[in-house]
Amino acid sequence: HYPSIAPIALSHTDGNLSTYRYSDRQRVVRHDYRRDKSIYPQYFDLQSRAWVNGAGELAWQPYGLARLSPYPGAVNIVLLVEGQKCVEIAHSRHIPAVCLEAGDYSYGTIEVKLEQIERKLKPMLLAILPDNDTAGYIRATEIDRIAKRIGLPTLMLAPLRIEPQLKLKGDIEQMPNLNDRTLIQIVKDNLKENKTWKIQPKI
Repeated sequence: HYPSIAPIALSHTDGNLSTYRYSDRQRVVRHDYRRDKSIYPQYFDLQSRAWVNGAGELAWQPYGLARLSPYPGAVNIVLLVEGQKCVEIAHSRHIPAVCLEAGDYSYGTIEVKLEQIERKLKPMLLAILPDNDTAGYIRATEIDRIAKRIGLPTLMLAPLRIEPQLKLKGDIEQMPNLNDRTLIQIVKDNLKENKTWKIQPKI
């Protein structure tokens, strides 16, 4: 089964306020409200010695990658989810996971972030889990297209096959049965249907 995910503290939640650390000088702040949320990046300005709203000038890496980087060559299935909260949920279930959302997130930076994942963890398969809505499927399809273009093996997961009762906009939080063991089984089942990926998942 999967190696340990490095116990690096990346997130902190206080009430409805969550902070996700990307580096000592980069973080994302999330405010959860009853029916909505606001998410924005911040960078630490060395001149003012204070956190400032915005992406700053430094490049951002995928969230969660810092916990997986200590295990190059050992983690060969990485789950790509939407958002930092979903990464934290996946890690709590022993699933190696990352998200591309960051301060500089755009379709233009997807390729750069996918290359970071591949460079630090290859050989590996990227299992893409979209949120259960149109925007999620569109985003996942674009990520899959870019990954294939750079030669990164991918597997697109169907949320409703994992959790048939999943509601619109549902994500891994509403998939309580998805953990490290069930993810491996899902990948193995898909590999039986698609023989193009040659790296076998580690059990």
